[in-house]
Amino acid sequence: MRTHQGNSRKEFMNSVSACVNKAVTEGYSECFKVTTRGLYALSKSRYYRPEQVQLIDTYPCEAQGQKTLMYAIETSDGVKGTLVDSPGGVMDGNIDKFIAEAEEIRRQTARHNQHLC
Repeated sequence: MRTHQGNSRKEFMNSVSACVNKAVTEGYSECFKVTTRGLYALSKSRYYRPEQVQLIDTYPCEAQGQKTLMYAIETSDGVKGTLVDSPGGVMDGNIDKFIAEAEEIRRQTARHNQHLC
């Protein structure tokens, strides 16, 4: 997973809306949220498990004067969108857990694939 970090503090601390707008121009138009059932695609009314998503990029942003992260995500069925980890939000723990699980699955898959070569 890459993290966008510009050359200046202003580039690093874009507003969430600027981060989302940039992601949308790159084709990440779906809005995701994490629930107890998994990652939920709002416009598709679909849930995804950690093994069904790939974290494409991470954008550090600013929301309400606090640092936050926006994730660019692609699902196994090709849905591309963003997930914003809002500071102080009720679901922060669930977002952290979901992202950690998705990353661990990605690492395990990469290790497994290395052994097959």
